[in-house]
Amino acid sequence: MMNLFEYKNNKLYWKPEQKWRGGKEVGCYDKDTGYCRVGFQGKYYYVHRIVWEFHNGKVPKDMQIDHINGKRADNRIENLQLVTPRQNQQRRADGKCFVFDIYKKERPYKAVKWRKYIGYYGTPCGAYMAANTHAIQNYNN
Repeated sequence: MMNLFEYKNNKLYWKPEQKWRGGKEVGCYDKDTGYCRVGFQGKYYYVHRIVWEFHNGKVPKDMQIDHINGKRADNRIENLQLVTPRQNQQRRADGKCFVFDIYKKERPYKAVKWRKYIGYYGTPCGAYMAANTHAIQNYNN
């Protein structure tokens, strides 16, 4: 199935040789789940899993793909990480458990978790990653 797509400019597209859909961005937003998915041959596939597999190969059966910044429609490869089901559940445990602040007016970006200073990072994604890693490590201890 990977031979149907190409990843460019942080998005997944149908390859140009795909008849009526060639060159178009893959997937549509599912408002019920918040994920982007694509239909092919009568089945639906999540775009974040396709993007991950496009770059890293098959997702092991005992692992899941997590959106680092918590935005399920943000399927850039740098926003995806491989986690265990337990880690994934911990990250979304009550919806607010892993909320943190990124101070966008400050550059580099300042990450704060539960009013605790975590650090400064060059990009918003770096700050999100640090805050989430901090949260997971401290939740597991």
